[in-house]
Amino acid sequence: MSSQRRRLALVLAALPLVFYAYACGDDPTSPGIEEEDGGGQGDGGGPGDDDSGGNPGTDSGDPGDGGKLEDAGDGGDGGDEEPACLGNPLTADGGTADGGAITVPFATLKAIGTGNFLDGPQFVDDGSDGGALVYSEVTAQRIVRTGPDGGTPVQLRATGAATSLPIGNATAGGFIYTTLARTTGGGGVLRMLLDGGSPTAFDGGPANAPNDAVGSSKGFVYFTDPAFQSGASTGVYRLAPDGGVTTITSVAGGNTNRADGIALSADETALYVGFFDTQRVSRYTVDANGVASNPQILPFTTADNPTGIAIDVAGNLWIAENGGGTNGRIEVFSPAGTKWGEIPFPDAKPTGIAFGGKDNKTAYITTERGDDPGTLYVLPTRCVGVR
Repeated sequence: MSSQRRRLALVLAALPLVFYAYACGDDPTSPGIEEEDGGGQGDGGGPGDDDSGGNPGTDSGDPGDGGKLEDAGDGGDGGDEEPACLGNPLTADGGTADGGAITVPFATLKAIGTGNFLDGPQFVDDGSDGGALVYSEVTAQRIVRTGPDGGTPVQLRATGAATSLPIGNATAGGFIYTTLARTTGGGGVLRMLLDGGSPTAFDGGPANAPNDAVGSSKGFVYFTDPAFQSGASTGVYRLAPDGGVTTITSVAGGNTNRADGIALSADETALYVGFFDTQRVSRYTVDANGVASNPQILPFTTADNPTGIAIDVAGNLWIAENGGGTNGRIEVFSPAGTKWGEIPFPDAKPTGIAFGGKDNKTAYITTERGDDPGTLYVLPTRCVGVR
């Protein structure tokens, strides 16, 4: 065979792998909080925002669009480019066990910390060796930081009165943003430096009990309000760097369709939101200006009360689920909507999940156990995660 024909044969043989990789392929009055003028509250929706007040349960997206999550991420947090991770992210070799989805034994997880009702895990590059994990101790009303392998948590900031509960954490523009749910209504978002300094309290706009949050490279923070504490309206919102809040989706009061878990794709063109009561996940399209609209219900098997979401660079969706009783699980779905498997939690409810660690392939999982201490778990994974 001539050298030209050999080269052509090699190119043709590589094409299926190339296409496959593409298809698979990131309280203002509380003591200790300094109030600053963070800009006026948004008007509830700028041009192009979806703030019509429609029920997100009536998402008009066609689940028959190929059933894909369409998140072919190209890297974790803007660092060195990583190739897409192919195959099952829950297995060492990328294969899938006979019979379809696999179950990862709970004993595989390693406990690296405990605290009162843990939530809002977010890995940060804080200048320390290996980075740090930030999370909330909800009922203790404090935000803490710990090392990649655990250790005694260091308090970054107490949120003050017992009516101000820190829940979700996100990073944007070199700051940590923490959602504050208030049982008295009027929830907000706290911004601080990575070491807990220079706190600024932003009004939550229409939100009463902000919950989960995710930050973007443009400085926006997207957050949900399931109204768990207030019982008022629920929705999805966007906080601008100047503190202005716009509404993405809003639903009248009631405990029938609460927005909870939230995550951004690696390229920040898709926003994923879990709806607790209707047990589904919707994908919003995000434009170049950071405006999220056009929600589409993802067509995979119904999730049990999705309360936390994370994504890896292959577009796999990791969903922390509250089973409604004393236990829960994490389910993982491929970009095509196929279930890769799950991780059962026999005596705890997963509340949040985030990727981090030195190689960004460690899943950090927060849990709660009612009146008993919650646990922070870690699990090594195959794929680089989107922070």
